Amino acid sequence: MKSNRSFLSLVVLLWSLVVAAPAGCFAAMLSAGANVNISYMTGNQHESTISIDPSNPQRMFAAANLEAPGNFVACSTNGGATWTGRIQGAGDGLPSGGGDVQSAWDRFGNLFLTYIGGNQSVIVVVSTNGGVTFSNLTATPFSESSADQPSIAVGSDSVWVSYASKNNVIVAAGASISGLGAVGSFTQYAVPGSDGGNFGDTAVGPAGQVLVTYQYELLNETQPYRIIVNLNPTGIGGTFGNPVTVATTQVGGTHTNVPAQSNNMGIDAEANLAWDRSGGRHHGRVHLVYTDAPSPSSSATDIYTRYSDNNGATWSAPIRVTDDTGGNSKFLPSISLDQTSGAVGVAWYDCRNDNGQGTNGPPGDTDGIPNNDVQLWATVSTNGGASFLPNIQVSAGTSHAAGSEPPPAGSGCRPLGFGDFNKSDFHAGNFFRVWADNSNSTGNNPDGALFRFDIYTAAVSVDARPALLVELARTATNTVLLSWPAPSTGWALQQNPNLNSANWLGVTNTIHVVGTNNQVIIPAQAGNWFFRLAHP
Repeated sequence: MKSNRSFLSLVVLLWSLVVAAPAGCFAAMLSAGANVNISYMTGNQHESTISIDPSNPQRMFAAANLEAPGNFVACSTNGGATWTGRIQGAGDGLPSGGGDVQSAWDRFGNLFLTYIGGNQSVIVVVSTNGGVTFSNLTATPFSESSADQPSIAVGSDSVWVSYASKNNVIVAAGASISGLGAVGSFTQYAVPGSDGGNFGDTAVGPAGQVLVTYQYELLNETQPYRIIVNLNPTGIGGTFGNPVTVATTQVGGTHTNVPAQSNNMGIDAEANLAWDRSGGRHHGRVHLVYTDAPSPSSSATDIYTRYSDNNGATWSAPIRVTDDTGGNSKFLPSISLDQTSGAVGVAWYDCRNDNGQGTNGPPGDTDGIPNNDVQLWATVSTNGGASFLPNIQVSAGTSHAAGSEPPPAGSGCRPLGFGDFNKSDFHAGNFFRVWADNSNSTGNNPDGALFRFDIYTAAVSVDARPALLVELARTATNTVLLSWPAPSTGWALQQNPNLNSANWLGVTNTIHVVGTNNQVIIPAQAGNWFFRLAHP
């Protein structure tokens, strides 16, 4: 808890019926933790990934692109508070690193990392010691040359990669997992109808089924563009079915109308997937996030989600994630699902606070020009993606991509800005996004403020507060029924005859679990009584 005591209180007047909220509800609140500079090194680090070990959440891993040979990788053993980084894939025996890093941690403790290697081949490496060392799983790379943006996902017993081949055809590859270090060989699978697809993602469902998504019509620039999914219903050994259109979008593969993005290719819709394997109310639901705009030339890009309860065959209407009423840009979303609760986290770059007023306006403008400075914002859904909580600012500072350009002479790198993607992870109520930041809000970017990017992270914590329902039962004994969700670990029912008094006392009556609720029946007492759930 972020405060010394959190509580929900109600007034109960005897001989009246007072209802505070439906039983079984939780009132959730979000808070952002301290920003941490993971890389704190010279030059640009961007297009980054972050993963949490579900078997030991204190272990975390992050990686990012470099404008030099190799990839930046970092490990944390204290839940992301501090990080130890290094350059990997540059003369260390692993396949050479060329960026487009994405990672995933399975239930056994295997940490998988995919990236683009030499000649733009797709590489997958695995670590069994929290990212300290890796070994190569792809002695023969999946793609001979010119592959792009590989994504990686794990299920209960498999790991999957998908990427765009040199012909812009989506290719998927899967391998079985039976324990720590016990990973089978990868088998490649064709994805029908994916010609011209790119900028995709991969997700594994509760039964091992696999869904890949990608953006379509990128080669012929047909508008509106489509977000597509293909399902492999059985996973390893199965086949992918025909493409299904999830949504159309006005944001193409080279949407260059976002002033905040210095990437010479602009942004794409950046469709990403998250599949609920939590065992909760929405178990089996798969979520997709993407970017859309009013028109192909608009800078008013915004973030939306949809969900499917039938393995991607049909999808919900779009749900707008952001709560800003202005028209400034929002772009490059990521989505992650907390498999301990079913909560869905979304984070993105946001220009909402850049009104061009410089120091005369709210923090969020660095140069007096509107809509070209960004902050990292996030939100969470606790109802299966039906709606999202009020957005919160996660980054402590404001970043400006133009200062990160141009790339170093002779590096062979193009202007990348905030990149084409940045990833996130969500576990046990803590949602972590990693992002490119040159605000130097932490004071340890060696290049200073508004110049080269370091990669930052912060925890977005979900504080779910149980809602208390009070009913007055007009019986011969005049009893009061109090009910709240079960379990509500750490919350205690208290009572007080005077709301202005600090003398709250614990209710000692027996608590019974009835269905999904805790219930207490209290004999009627004279006067007014107040009840609350308190968490120390």
